[in-house]
Amino acid sequence: MSDISQIKAARFKEAEVKRHNASIKKLRNENYRTYTKEARRQEATISNMKKTHEQKVAHLDSELEQKLIEIRNKHELRMQEERKRLDDEFNNLKVAHTDKVEEVKQTQSLELERINENHKNSLETAEMKYENEKKKIEAKMA
Repeated sequence: MSDISQIKAARFKEAEVKRHNASIKKLRNENYRTYTKEARRQEATISNMKKTHEQKVAHLDSELEQKLIEIRNKHELRMQEERKRLDDEFNNLKVAHTDKVEEVKQTQSLELERINENHKNSLETAEMKYENEKKKIEAKMA
């Protein structure tokens, strides 16, 4: 009986090994399916995250570009206003300078006229004194 028991034990062992191998194969298949499903799900999640990120980046780029355009427009407007203000200031300075030059010219002209008048008066006075002194000398000599 021992041979029969050994044969039965060997068959039982063989059946157990087959069941065990079948169980491991089943677990491997289940794990592979689970792994594949989870990998696909995670890849889809990553893909969605990338897509969302790219959309956010594109939206932010668009917003930043719009803000940059607005800032450039405001800057250009301020530059034009400043140029106009500086042109006006320059023209005002030109006018003020021209007025000042004219005032100085007029003042100097009046001063020259006054000096000429004083000089003329001085010459007339000197001529009269000369004539009076000449008459005195001629009266003494005669």
